[in-house]
Amino acid sequence: MNPTMISQFFAYIQMQEKNIFYFGELQKVFNISSQQEKDLLSNLSRRGMIIRLKRGVYLVPQKIPPGGKWQPDSLYLISQFMKVIGAKYYIGGLYAFHHYGLTNQLVNEITIYNDRLSGKKRLGNLNIQLIKIASPKIGEPVTLSFKEKEQVNISRLSRTILDAIKDWSRFNTLPTAFEWIKNNIQDYGFLSELVNDTIMYGNMSSKRRIGYFLYKQTHDKKLVEPILKKLTASKSWLPLDPQGGTKGLTKKEWRIIDNVHN
Repeated sequence: MNPTMISQFFAYIQMQEKNIFYFGELQKVFNISSQQEKDLLSNLSRRGMIIRLKRGVYLVPQKIPPGGKWQPDSLYLISQFMKVIGAKYYIGGLYAFHHYGLTNQLVNEITIYNDRLSGKKRLGNLNIQLIKIASPKIGEPVTLSFKEKEQVNISRLSRTILDAIKDWSRFNTLPTAFEWIKNNIQDYGFLSELVNDTIMYGNMSSKRRIGYFLYKQTHDKKLVEPILKKLTASKSWLPLDPQGGTKGLTKKEWRIIDNVHN
């Protein structure tokens, strides 16, 4: 790759004060062909000097990165990627579990619930898992502010635990998530939010599991009554712990087999 062209590219980026670069800009500025621009951007991306967000769109540093490779902060990278694809979203999964101190497990992949894309993607060295859900199901996440006045969305604690129960097979979080509820059982604000989130965003299985477990821990009929009213009639029995077998006390009102002994 022509070192002069690299220097010219970053000088242009710095002059324009850009962080997002779109394919097509360099052809007139540098008087080069479409193929030459494509080759330049592909090489810069392959070398790790810029990051391809999607076809024809790149996240760029303001100067040539030290050592020739650039990997920005994960939250910054996610915030810019979400802007580019125009998604409503929130970060959930293991990153959220770790953020709220629910687990010490290392985060090697960031899960993003959003209304645009589904699947796995790699942004530089960052692995992300995109889970597409309907826009109204995004709800109202927490906004985290970080350096350079950037912001990123993360699920609230109650929504984080709901997703851990609703999406347990993805994260392997049952029966552990029930312990997370127990650890917050004295916080009525949390319980109220968990009930509301379960009603708004839970599926029928998570409604039955969360509603029953909350009643088991609190014996507060008034607390769980809103969830109970949302249940549809079912002839099947649902184990509280989906991996704990089918032996346990049966709770007819919730159609739950209580196989969690705590």
